[in-house]
Amino acid sequence: MKGEFQRPVSVHADRLGPPAGRFGLRGLLTRLRGAILLATAIGLCILPQPTALAQDPAPLPESEVKAAFVFMLTRFVNWPEAVGDGEPFVVGMIGRGLFDGRIPVAFANKSVNGRPVIVREWDSIGEVGPADIVVISADYRRWTEQILRRVGGSPVLTIGDYPDFAARGGVIAFKLQNNRVALVVNRGAARAANLELSAKLLAVAVEVIE
Repeated sequence: MKGEFQRPVSVHADRLGPPAGRFGLRGLLTRLRGAILLATAIGLCILPQPTALAQDPAPLPESEVKAAFVFMLTRFVNWPEAVGDGEPFVVGMIGRGLFDGRIPVAFANKSVNGRPVIVREWDSIGEVGPADIVVISADYRRWTEQILRRVGGSPVLTIGDYPDFAARGGVIAFKLQNNRVALVVNRGAARAANLELSAKLLAVAVEVIE
């Protein structure tokens, strides 16, 4: 399938969207690891945006924070035990340039519940296929309901990079609030997808839709 990455994820510069600047790929990997460690240390607390990290000479861009969040969310969501047993854990992305192509970097050399990770990039709604996580760009906001129907009835963690995604039936929406990346969680959508959300995740969400 077009845009597929298999573990170990081999991340090439031409797949990362805009150049990483003077930091290069090695610097990008280091900075993403830092974001993931930060999220772990604060128990998935709302991550600050660059202006709040004045002590960091190279603050994390919003795209890196969100990519790290997608990986961290796998630690606070439980999928049904029988799902994907022995199969790769699939992370699907719909929307060109989503988080500047940093999701494959965030999942590089990692596993989820002992399952190797495959990252797939879809360029159209018709390409959306079976996955454990589907991340949707704001460019596809108008087709939210169509995408959700394609994955409906399956235990899929849907994540939208726009504030009203959860209100429209997705599980988790990213939004900016007080210059921070914040989470809106639709608990009802998670239940419908047979996903269990941890109390810690619900506690840090700025809004929980029942």
